Amino acid sequence: MVDDTLRPTLSGPVTVATDKGNVVVTTAQIAEATSVSSGGGTLTASTDMNRLYRASEPAREKLGLSAGKDARIVMSGGKPAIQPSVDGQGLGVEEFSKAVRPALTASGDRRKVTARITAVPAAFTTEDARKAGVTQVIGEFTTQFPYAAYRNTNLTIAANTINNTYLAPGETFSMDKVLGPRTAAKGYVDGWVISGDQMRQESAGGISQSATTTFNAAFFAGMTDVEHHPHSLYFSRYPMGREATLYYGSLDLKFRNDTRYGVLVQAFTKKAPEDGTGSITVKMWSTPTWQRITASDPVRSNWVDARTVVSNDPQCHPQSASPGFDVSYSRLFWKDGAVAKKENFFWRYDPTDEVVCR
Repeated sequence: MVDDTLRPTLSGPVTVATDKGNVVVTTAQIAEATSVSSGGGTLTASTDMNRLYRASEPAREKLGLSAGKDARIVMSGGKPAIQPSVDGQGLGVEEFSKAVRPALTASGDRRKVTARITAVPAAFTTEDARKAGVTQVIGEFTTQFPYAAYRNTNLTIAANTINNTYLAPGETFSMDKVLGPRTAAKGYVDGWVISGDQMRQESAGGISQSATTTFNAAFFAGMTDVEHHPHSLYFSRYPMGREATLYYGSLDLKFRNDTRYGVLVQAFTKKAPEDGTGSITVKMWSTPTWQRITASDPVRSNWVDARTVVSNDPQCHPQSASPGFDVSYSRLFWKDGAVAKKENFFWRYDPTDEVVCR
């Protein structure tokens, strides 16, 4: 025996008329979303309306409805500002189901129904942005760099790309994802990078300084460390162990916002004049979760002497020697005037060989 609702379900398409045009739900789409069950000797049909709604998306897109616009939190005039959200228009799943469900058990002209186009709120509304609590700097860091045209160029491009990155609660920042490939098409130029235990020139050389600066800003903002890779060689212009190098596709900087507030990343450079130094600064704007966050003094041990290497490589870059060593330190989270949480960090630096070029 066949239930009366089964016969008309697949008898033809359902046409949904709106004031912006028609949405035709095809018989094939209805069949894909409908399951048939048997009970008590009777076959009955049940249609998954959410699945049918998703299947109708191409037809709904042809209505040309205005899309909504999420709110944005961006730096403006040196502080965070909210760009308001804008609601869009749509045929929502509730209106769609209310109109289509009765038509599935009908036939003929009763399979032609009407539905209202309604306002569709943005996924991230102006009110959501206000509640995100992006109001003050909770972590910041600045590093200096000596003049080099490639540093001015590459670090400025990186800072401009990082600037205005927003992390919702639970979201992870990936430097590789934010920056993307560091190519000449984006304006990056060749600069010095570490290759093994020596220096070589490659595209976007020096960009790791942007990662080191960002890591330290996130460190003092209390972000959860997901991935970072200090340099294999020690550079005195960076804090020991608290640095992060990059290599696209293999070495990334990642940290997660595990607070209940949003975090806005601000980044900018001060270019170095030919006879001076420049700087890159990264700030994290949010609402404090801890009274303050500090780093313990680094402890060095296990010193290893450097070698002297003679190179005939045409790209050889002479360098001075410095020993390798282990370094350990802690991140201290303060509450009510005392350390409430402690995270330990460790890194081992290779010795920097003296390189003599011939």
